Amino acid sequence: MFLGNSKTLVRTSLGILVVAFLGASTFAVGLVFLSFVETSQPVTPVLFDHGLTALDPQAPTQWTNQWCGSCHSQEYEQWKQSRHFVAGINDNFRKQCLASAFGRKQWCVNCHVPINPGLNVLPSQEPERLDEAFASRQQWLTNGVDCLACHVRDGHVLVTHITPKAKTAHPVRLAPELGTAEFCAGCHQFGFIKLSDGSIGEQQQASFEEFLHYRVTGGGETRCHDCHMPDGDHVMPGGYSLPMLRNALDLELSVQWHEDLKLVQVSVGINVSGVGHQVPGGEHFYRVLTLHTTLADAQGTPIDAKPIAPERNFNDQRSTSLAQNPESHSTKLVKTWPQIETFRQRMGPFERGVDLLAKPTQNTRLQPGEERRFDYLVPVDLTRTNAPIKARAELWYHILAEEEAIEFEFTVDEVMRLVLSEETSFAPDKSQQQTP
Repeated sequence: MFLGNSKTLVRTSLGILVVAFLGASTFAVGLVFLSFVETSQPVTPVLFDHGLTALDPQAPTQWTNQWCGSCHSQEYEQWKQSRHFVAGINDNFRKQCLASAFGRKQWCVNCHVPINPGLNVLPSQEPERLDEAFASRQQWLTNGVDCLACHVRDGHVLVTHITPKAKTAHPVRLAPELGTAEFCAGCHQFGFIKLSDGSIGEQQQASFEEFLHYRVTGGGETRCHDCHMPDGDHVMPGGYSLPMLRNALDLELSVQWHEDLKLVQVSVGINVSGVGHQVPGGEHFYRVLTLHTTLADAQGTPIDAKPIAPERNFNDQRSTSLAQNPESHSTKLVKTWPQIETFRQRMGPFERGVDLLAKPTQNTRLQPGEERRFDYLVPVDLTRTNAPIKARAELWYHILAEEEAIEFEFTVDEVMRLVLSEETSFAPDKSQQQTP
């Protein structure tokens, strides 16, 4: 593995072509061609190489995570609460890594458990005794992304500043790149390895690229650490943290009754702040955000949209009724209710399946600093509805998309988390309503 201050490209195209394997009872010869093609900037310091190889930090045997914790107790306890700690043994990773399609690759293990026995295994090959490792929860697997993976290279502890105490405790080396966003990109910017030829395909995660765009468009010279490691916190919260999600998102809800049109206007706004990448972040293929907007009567009975006809009558009156609404261009007359908006990005075979000519799906994720609004016009039969009418908006974060949740045998509750909810009610004047 490349170490120190060497550079590698984030979008490095790795072509692995196995030309021939000559088999015999006692030996096999493999010819492997590795081609690295520079396709785009940016560059990142190689403390991690995007999962292409396993890591050998060359640490003395007594250097364990517990040993690190004997001096760095706070960081050690924080790490044990982090997703890095369970990166190799959580159910989501285990099920995907053992899956026959897109799983069972050394590349998967190298990302989630950088220090592993597969030093001589190609990224597209299957790790040895993979099922056995998960079944017995071998020690190297339970370490996840640990202290040594981030802080040790060549038998030296990497630090952002050297103190006399540190020099006394162990060999140290100054590594300012630990405090940069580029360091995080060594793992959190990568593409899937194609099953056909082992090359790097479309980006599974492009957090660093999105972060650089955020910087150049006015986001400032911030770092990943500023949000994900405040004051050096090694819990490093992300999409699994509800407080972090709630701090990044804001939800607004309002309703208005249009007597002339017999419509409820439901307005929902989502605001994104303090985020340096698109939302949801993380893995493009799996992470999803959904907005659920509902109506209910005084007894809590859900209200459905009532079909209105002819629809042209609505269009004739619409400009008059909504003339004072500056956002009227974004309103839409709904024919089905409730409404669910989906924010996601799916790429390559995940969005097109086997149909390579299928039109790519739109990237609907939220941008840093974006304010996105939805205005729904809902026809309601007030003669059948008990006032007051209650509107509710819920913002849900999905660790896995529905398709993948089903594939990997998770329940809805296991992959969905309610981030924010807003509720309001109104009582329209029914005195002028006539019973049909």
